[in-house]
Formats: sequence, structure tokens, C-alpha cells
Amino acid sequence: MTIRADTDELIGFLDSLAKVDPVAIGALIAARVPCNDALSDHSTVQTGDGEVGLLGILNGYAGTLDSGRYKGWGPIAAVIELDGRCTGFVRTNHKPPEDDSIENLTITIRAANILAKAGVVTIAQLRACTDAELMALDGFSKKNLLEIREALVERDTLSSKS
Repeated sequence: MTIRADTDELIGFLDSLAKVDPVAIGALIAARVPCNDALSDHSTVQTGDGEVGLLGILNGYAGTLDSGRYKGWGPIAAVIELDGRCTGFVRTNHKPPEDDSIENLTITIRAANILAKAGVVTIAQLRACTDAELMALDGFSKKNLLEIREALVERDTLSSKS
């Protein structure tokens, strides 16, 4: 299935709702409910472990990506902050700007707090840090370094392919 022509309009609408109430929209996106086998087997609705969420249904409407790393995925992605707020919606292959907050990385709150305390608050600032500089931060561990490097690779992988 290809992507519906009105997908960008749907993303724009969802994005406007996230700006009105990011807490409520974040909670809706995070919510999952049990679903039956018929819905789990639907050709476009995205489900997992016998559960479905709003984003899986919306992506079922919008279609699926036909090629690339995310073949079979829906075209709509939610931008969820560490505190659960949904701050917007983008295309699945959207590349966030480098001045994007480190809060948009999938890292532990501990690692995010250590970085923030050191004044590292954007992706660009984080990329400018050497491993040695990060390891010198108070409370920063090798585990934190590995998780941050993995999060940056994941971010680049998610955003570079459709």
C-alpha cells in the first residue's frame, strides 16, 4: 500500500492538537488497549503483542512505507518528550534539526540530567563532545556513554531512511 495523499494534512492536524494540549495527546499516543486477532492481522493497522494504540490506527489509515529500512511502517511518527508530552507529529523518516533538545533522544533520565547539568542541551552540543569530555562529567559512566552513542546512531538511522 502506498501513502495516502492526505497524510501531510493529517500530520498537520495532529501537530496542531499536540500544540494545544501536549499532555493529553501524549497520553493518548502512549495508551494501548487489547485487540482481537482480526485487528492484529489487519493489513495496515499497526499492533503489537495483542494491543493497539491510536497511532497504529492512524497509520493504518495513512498507509505503509513501501521500501527502505521502515518498509511496512506507517508514515506518521509522534515526537514524545521524556516527560510523556507529545510536542508534535512528523513523517516517520523526518530528520530533526541538530539544535533539537537532547530530551528527544532515547536516553535515561540520569544521563539527560548529567548532560543538562553540564550545559549540554542540544544534539549539536552533544555531538561536539568527545568521549573523554563526556566521561569527565560528574557522575557520567561508560554505560551512559554507550547509551548516548547508541541513541545518536538510532536517531540518525531513523531519520535517514524512508
